[in-house]
This record gives sequence, C-alpha cells and structure tokens, in this order.
Amino acid sequence: MLYTSDRRDEIVSGAYEASIPTHGGSIAIAAAAATAAAVSSAIDGAGPRDILAHAEAAAADAERRWPGRTRAGFASLVRRAHDELSGLTGSFMNLKNPFR
Repeated sequence: MLYTSDRRDEIVSGAYEASIPTHGGSIAIAAAAATAAAVSSAIDGAGPRDILAHAEAAAADAERRWPGRTRAGFASLVRRAHDELSGLTGSFMNLKNPFR
C-alpha cells in the first residue's frame, strides 16, 4: 500500500492491516504506523522535522485507535529518542576513532 503523507488515516489503517498478523501489541502497531508515515513523508519530499511530526502523529493515532492494556506512549518516545540523539551529535563528532 502506498499513500501520500496527507492521507494519515489511510496510512495508519494500512499499517495496522499489514502488521497485525505479526505485530499483536499496541506498541508494535504504533511503531508500524510511525514508520509508514515517516516513509510516506520522505517519499513526498518532506524535510526531517515534518517527517518526525508525521511519524509522531501516526503513532499517536494508532495508540488512540488500538490502545493496549497499558498506556503505551510510543508517540512521545519517538520525539524523546530524537531529541536525545540530536543532543549527542556534537559530542560524537569530538570522539576519536578507536579503530584507527
């Protein structure tokens, strides 16, 4: 299935339908929706911030539509991981290569 990034509802539903046989939990469904939305946005030529925003929104939609037993919060984890990794970029640039 291929949808343009402006069709988030169809992206989330498609991700659910394609992944439910192997991704039974709500966190995995949210991750599949986030991935599908990110890929769709990238194909449409979106920039990094928009790709991240689409992934977060799709994950949040999936969590609302198919909640698990516990509040998953995968959508907020996408942003948190991005923010934490973004903060590390500068410090990694200053590390010496241990394999040289």
